[in-house]
Amino acid sequence: IKDSFIEELKRSGRYTYVDDQSDMEIDVTIKHLSMTAPVRKSGNFIFALYAFAYSQGYYAGPAQVLITADAVLKKDGREIFKQEIGGIGRSGMLQGPRLRIGDFTTAMIEALSLSVKNLNENIVREVNIRADAAMQDVTACVGC
Repeated sequence: IKDSFIEELKRSGRYTYVDDQSDMEIDVTIKHLSMTAPVRKSGNFIFALYAFAYSQGYYAGPAQVLITADAVLKKDGREIFKQEIGGIGRSGMLQGPRLRIGDFTTAMIEALSLSVKNLNENIVREVNIRADAAMQDVTACVGC
């Protein structure tokens, strides 16, 4: 999650990430992570007097992941904002007569990765908005 967050800051953030002490810091706590990933097997069976026929197919997905986190942004130790932020990821549907569990596992991991990416995008968007507003408040009060 941290690496994805750093990449999102590089891509769309107005601030950069540093490992050392900084005047701004963010704490992200994952509160909830849920995944739905339905798998269904269907088939047909036809029995005639001297013969029979059957078919079967597997359908999996779409895998959907919802992640919820609390984000707390602090500037010089003072809390600027604390907000619950969510992210959602969804993979495509898989189907076929020989659907392998490995294929579906990959789809579930993809949905999880997309939800973390979406969460980080939402956090960075809020950091940009809130930190800019806090900076304006500080500069507006310089002559106070």
